[in-house]
Amino acid sequence: ARQLRDPAFTERLERTLANHPRVDPRCLELEITESGALDGIDQLERILQRCDQLGVRIAIDDFGTGYSSLSYLKRLPAHVVKIDQSFVRDVFEDPDDLRIIDGIIALGRAFGLHIVAEGVETLEQATLLLRLGAATAQGYGIARPMPVSEWPEWVRRWAAPAQWHTWARLLGSPWINLMARIEVEHRAAFLHLQARTAPLPPAHDCAVQRMLLEALPASAQDWPEYAAFVAAHQRLHDAAERWWQSSDPADADSDAQLQAAQHQLIEALQQLALRLAGANGHEPAPPSVSAVEAVH
Repeated sequence: ARQLRDPAFTERLERTLANHPRVDPRCLELEITESGALDGIDQLERILQRCDQLGVRIAIDDFGTGYSSLSYLKRLPAHVVKIDQSFVRDVFEDPDDLRIIDGIIALGRAFGLHIVAEGVETLEQATLLLRLGAATAQGYGIARPMPVSEWPEWVRRWAAPAQWHTWARLLGSPWINLMARIEVEHRAAFLHLQARTAPLPPAHDCAVQRMLLEALPASAQDWPEYAAFVAAHQRLHDAAERWWQSSDPADADSDAQLQAAQHQLIEALQQLALRLAGANGHEPAPPSVSAVEAVH
């Protein structure tokens, strides 16, 4: 922020770019934090507009943590918006974080911006964010900081996990987004169970079951993927009730039956999502507006 307040910054930047004519200015990206833009937005806007004219890319960092996010999107000539890691970190534990991420992605798309999720530490986080529409991620889940000398070899060896390619081909399907949100609602309920703060309700009264029945086309109930979900869903609720009622329950993480049932349900939800998104070449009509609103 201090450098960007300097009126001579753009002149120095222009001279530096001119001294390296073989470097594409688009390879340079300036990150602006929301907190850094709080003061002097008018001057910052002028400086960044000049940077944009030079071909330099602008990224708004830590998006969602300030108080004027929409104003920044409107006024600053940004190309990239970075979702703050505080929302990414707890996305499986707090459905509100997921709703914030979903909203930021929708805003970014509306403004034609590239979306980057920060602080991605696990394969599961990256996969979920990809399904929500954040096709770029950064964090320890990709790689930890490394010396420059190690960078070329890492690039040569690194390959995206196969499941990322699977979901990436289906980006844009409303079913992918809807099923991701349903999965997070379930994961949050399961975490409450593990912490022994709330049991799971009976399977027939489960929010996941209700949301699916509201959203799915009638024909989907005849699919083998839906039958697999129903069976996995019942197994999980049976295992959860047994564990909850136990007079001396083991730690949930060490209860093999409960953890296996959880894993099977997540897998069944994702296989159903792939079928709904047309992974087999046939995608049903989009979910109704009422179904989408019910999940929110």
